[in-house]
Amino acid sequence: LYSAVQPVSFWLELGAFEGGSAILTAQRVNLHGLNTSVVAVDTFLGDAHVIWERTREERFRKNLLRPDGTVALYDRFRSNVHDAGLQMCILPLPATSVVALKLMASLAARHVTPLPQVIYLDSAHEGGEVLLELRLAWKALSPGGILFGDDWVFAAGDNCVQEDVLKFAAEVEADLDDDLGKEVQGLRTLGRVRAGVFVSYQSFQWFMRKRLVAQAEATRERADPGSGYSCWSDGFDAKLCCDEKKYGPGGEA
Repeated sequence: LYSAVQPVSFWLELGAFEGGSAILTAQRVNLHGLNTSVVAVDTFLGDAHVIWERTREERFRKNLLRPDGTVALYDRFRSNVHDAGLQMCILPLPATSVVALKLMASLAARHVTPLPQVIYLDSAHEGGEVLLELRLAWKALSPGGILFGDDWVFAAGDNCVQEDVLKFAAEVEADLDDDLGKEVQGLRTLGRVRAGVFVSYQSFQWFMRKRLVAQAEATRERADPGSGYSCWSDGFDAKLCCDEKKYGPGGEA
């Protein structure tokens, strides 16, 4: 909420599931007296892991899949938000992330709504699909805004989120704000995995901030992916970052 360059009035979440993260965000908003609306996007149909890879007993015990084949996630989301008393702050939007991101860009272009200052991406976990969402999210993100997501480390041997984030960062590296890590040092411990991309090795969330003012193609300086603190660090400190005795060869944990 405080890492975006501009005040956050519009927080867009992609992958709302049962509402836990949207509720936490709205609670923080209320705690600090901020005027921030949270739009929570999800198909509310689940995915293979959430529903179809569970046993029949697990599906019915968790009441995710009804006997008639419909999915109960949307009703559960609404119930959780209502129980938290946050229905005036959180708006559910049943849609795919691709549809929602195109809608946000369209509404902003017609001056119906502003572009979101924060986009939280936690929907696709398939290689290629993550990259598509990142490209659309970047277009829909306000200048100076934060794009972040979960699952830098997702499952054993599955690095599709990490691979697509790094591939996308290489595409937009000149528009990535590399000062983010230093500015949030007191809030969380981040590792700088390349210019403009930071990962919390406590939550394994990844973060990028869009430059407030886009540079002209002819004059923009390409960021050096190898400069700065490009490894895990305690408090973003150069001496600690490069301590190979502590962090191993290359300074990586």
